[in-house]
Amino acid sequence: MAEEQQFDWILTNGWRQGSVLSPELVTAAGLPIEDGIAQHYLVVSHSCDLTNPKAEWEPYVEVLRAEETATLDRGCASARTPRKLALPATGHNSKEVPLLVRIETRQFVPRALFITHRPNPDLRLPDEAVTMLAIWMSRRYRRPEMPTEFINRLGEKNYIAFKNLGRKHRTTFSRVLISLNSWEELESGLIYEVQILALLSPSQTISKAAKEWATTVDGLLSNGVEGVNAHLTEVKSESAVSIATLRQFRTFDFDFLSFAAGEFDLIADE
Repeated sequence: MAEEQQFDWILTNGWRQGSVLSPELVTAAGLPIEDGIAQHYLVVSHSCDLTNPKAEWEPYVEVLRAEETATLDRGCASARTPRKLALPATGHNSKEVPLLVRIETRQFVPRALFITHRPNPDLRLPDEAVTMLAIWMSRRYRRPEMPTEFINRLGEKNYIAFKNLGRKHRTTFSRVLISLNSWEELESGLIYEVQILALLSPSQTISKAAKEWATTVDGLLSNGVEGVNAHLTEVKSESAVSIATLRQFRTFDFDFLSFAAGEFDLIADE
């Protein structure tokens, strides 16, 4: 049977996006493993790419190395940082195994090897963790892009203060959104109208900390900033915001944010 006709065995063997490579496959693929650290490799290629019948179209499977940690690193959960991601895996007897994935460990494994090997039977990612892995990978390449002119008008000091404020309270909100009247580089004399909207999960109430965050943001956006007209920052429950309202906004991610010209594209904290 031709190799192209055997790729359906990959699905039969149980391979999906998020599958954990067995130690035997790690050895067969010659993947690097550091001594003294419990490590695994996770499949990050999309499930449909694993079974593509054309060998020349998908010759390799993309994988990332994940090391076991004592506890789940909450600061790297929920795709918050572009270089590291913390994921909870399920081990023997349904025991949670905290993992930390690093983007620089990415490797490519010949897809043909997945025909003759099965995933690790003693470790798997829950569906929610697989979804988070896919979101994290996609967000590395699709980031909100702000007009550089808008950031220049805010000034580096205000921008850094705003970014630090966002990171400090990023667990408070489910999302922070921004609306601009123009996403283009405006000429001098034209005004950027800006609105910040912070969303809470439906189960949360608007806390004192959330209100103080909004007040502090308003202070930063109006602190000697010329050419920017900032409307009052709003904090709302996700259940109280209409789809029509959300269409006006873009997600403002404090670790994944990039700019048209890159002057303020600061490196996220490790």
